[in-house]
Amino acid sequence: DPLKLGEKPENLARYDAVLFYTTGSLPISDEGKEGLIEWVREGGAFCGVHCATDTFYEFADYMGLVGGAFDGHPWHEEVTMTVEDRTHPSTSHLGERWVLTDEIYQFKWWRRHPSHVLLSLDTDANDVARGKRVDRDYANAWCKDFGRGKMFYTALGHREDVWTNPLFQEHLIAGIEWAVNGPSLSTPAPEGATVLFDGTSLDGFDICDLAPLYDVLMEKSSDDESSPSPSSS
Repeated sequence: DPLKLGEKPENLARYDAVLFYTTGSLPISDEGKEGLIEWVREGGAFCGVHCATDTFYEFADYMGLVGGAFDGHPWHEEVTMTVEDRTHPSTSHLGERWVLTDEIYQFKWWRRHPSHVLLSLDTDANDVARGKRVDRDYANAWCKDFGRGKMFYTALGHREDVWTNPLFQEHLIAGIEWAVNGPSLSTPAPEGATVLFDGTSLDGFDICDLAPLYDVLMEKSSDDESSPSPSSS
């Protein structure tokens, strides 16, 4: 029974990936949901398509896994997507822009950090005033490492003609393959953050003025040394 996959570790251990293309609350027990999240953390691959963000709203760990929740679809028309990562396997075949007709989601509880955005709605080519996000940031595909596992999500896939589109098929299949066997991605720094360590170099520390911290630590050390030792009785 697929609805009991997460209830026993050995159930999910038989699979390389789990894909959600569903809407509404699935009849999966709390134990099953927690088992699914733990399976991904331990190295499993979770993939979501379109309405995979329209379920388990009340389960915070699932929202943390998939990265956000469906918050309406202001566009159902021909749109232009910006390909933000032209090197990722799921988007490397799409060029700089991808024009297609589909139902386009917006999301709540979503932010770029710690996701790696692959596709986003082109804010110059589309009427983004119809959306409700103040930041006008309408990502529509992203991925990320999740513990030792990986997560890939694409918000596309409402229409049947999207599913028969070879560009979408390659986008989805390559995204699943990345989630199963692809290289890990470094978490992008939030906008305005200072990167001290990029995974290979400590050069980022050169731009930091650590003198004030050093002075505080030295003063604390001096105070400790001058404090009288407690008398023994």
